[in-house]
Amino acid sequence: MPALSVPMRETPIPFRLLQQYLFLLKKYPILTKSVTRLLLTGPLSHFFYQLMEVWMPTTDPLCIVKRLLLDRLVFAPGFLFIFYLVMNTLEVGRPTSLRARAGAS
Repeated sequence: MPALSVPMRETPIPFRLLQQYLFLLKKYPILTKSVTRLLLTGPLSHFFYQLMEVWMPTTDPLCIVKRLLLDRLVFAPGFLFIFYLVMNTLEVGRPTSLRARAGAS
């Protein structure tokens, strides 16, 4: 099936980055996902969990509950917000249109 060709000079940079990422995802799915996870989520999660080790030592009887609540109520929503903001910027081109799209749905 032939694809519609669009000159690359006319497309905005976020759109080109998204196209290149999707191309690599289709051609090398495991490698692309691994590199994406390594570069984006890996360091952030690593340092957050190390910081939780310092804040909440394992000697505290409720440390598991506190860590779980901190992770699910603070880290996860913030991380999801950043994820959706980046995805919206790549799709639309401007982060300011996030409110308009959220109100439209």
